[in-house]
Amino acid sequence: MSENVQHNRSWLWLTVPIAVLVILISGIGLLVPDFYRGALAWTVQAVAQDFVDLVIVLPVLIVSGLLAYRGSQRGHLIWLGTLSYLVYDMVIYAFGVYFNALFLVYVAALGCCLWALIGGMATTDWREIRNRFVTNTPVKLVSVLLLIQVVLFYLTWLKEDVPALLSGTIPATVIESGLATNPVHVLDMAVLLPAVALSAIWLWRKQTLGYGLAAVVLTNVIFQCVGIAGIMIFSLRAGLPAGAELVIVFVVLAIVDLALLVWHLSHMKPSVVLKVGQAIVEPSTI
Repeated sequence: MSENVQHNRSWLWLTVPIAVLVILISGIGLLVPDFYRGALAWTVQAVAQDFVDLVIVLPVLIVSGLLAYRGSQRGHLIWLGTLSYLVYDMVIYAFGVYFNALFLVYVAALGCCLWALIGGMATTDWREIRNRFVTNTPVKLVSVLLLIQVVLFYLTWLKEDVPALLSGTIPATVIESGLATNPVHVLDMAVLLPAVALSAIWLWRKQTLGYGLAAVVLTNVIFQCVGIAGIMIFSLRAGLPAGAELVIVFVVLAIVDLALLVWHLSHMKPSVVLKVGQAIVEPSTI
């Protein structure tokens, strides 16, 4: 087994404490009545996020981590994408949730997710992943659809922020949340959307990083769409203003992105792992 694979497996062990911390955060948020303080809109979003993290994100993290531990590079890319979403998620918990008894747990979860992501990204052999994709792997459809979503999200957030800036007022979502600003807008426009755009451009140009990062950002975007749909459903149940039609839009987006991810990874030649702890054997050598 190569030294690079061994390093990847060492970072994978952080999946264990991350899973424990996510269970603790989501479990308490869901089971303890009125655990979150602050405006109703923001507390409903926190509970909805707890549900999505526990029921959807965590199982994917665990399964993809196990597959990656067994040598699956597809599993490794999905694991990285799930981690990137959890980093995004935990930044909001650490900075956007009113101080409560789980503050240090949020900090610990953010630290574990962030360093697992950094370590996993740094020790990934991106050239080897590129070589796993067949020569005629289609790239334009995935690139275009990713860029379309980047534009749509930017337009949606700027449609709220720019008029408020020009009129000297505060955006409605900021007032509803009771926070100083909207951390979702900050993370999306400053970090996530540029990362998705760069990945799409690199994939379009058939650059080495583009093939692997496209799978990573697609995984993240799927969770983003599911998370937004979940928040809207919980908001509707709480009697808050939320468009029921938008739930359908984001569910459809999540399904489209999932189909794109499966299609993209289907062009990747799998590794054949004989046994955990043994070297990964290339299909061509069997």
